Amino acid sequence: MGILEWLVDRGYSGIAFKLVYEHESQSGSMEDVERYDVVALKDNVTPKRFTWVTYSTRWKPMTYSVQNETDIDHVAYREALEALGGIRDRPSWYVKRVQEEERRTYIDKELAGLYPTCPDCEQQMVIRHRKRDHAPFFGCKSFPECTGTRSVDSTSLRRIMSLLDEKSRLTMR
Repeated sequence: MGILEWLVDRGYSGIAFKLVYEHESQSGSMEDVERYDVVALKDNVTPKRFTWVTYSTRWKPMTYSVQNETDIDHVAYREALEALGGIRDRPSWYVKRVQEEERRTYIDKELAGLYPTCPDCEQQMVIRHRKRDHAPFFGCKSFPECTGTRSVDSTSLRRIMSLLDEKSRLTMR
């Protein structure tokens, strides 16, 4: 996880940062270290300044820590923004991730409305296929305890399959 993603996920905005120190070990046994000077607004109100540090070695994945977190006034925040090169939050990957999560939620709600409830036990039904000719039908989710079935009309089936396909493509990214 990168610095920007970590900060945005924790409610920071107005983020500016700059790499101020980098050390790569020569022997491979020491940690590689990067330090970033960061300023950001917590909950769009409180300006904060801190150091973001990442550590990595050949044997363990990158870890990070936040050090020296302090509240600063708005004047110091604006000055730091200029010195660090301006605001960098809400990048395109973050906006895209939020849009995909919203689309997944919409798909789940729409799918829930397309699957009928079982006429015998009121459980939600799922699409199953007959052994004989592999034709689709709605079968009770609690099969074999309940053997309730309903036929599937082609329009519903196409819509369900289209939504499931779209959802799988969103999940793979």
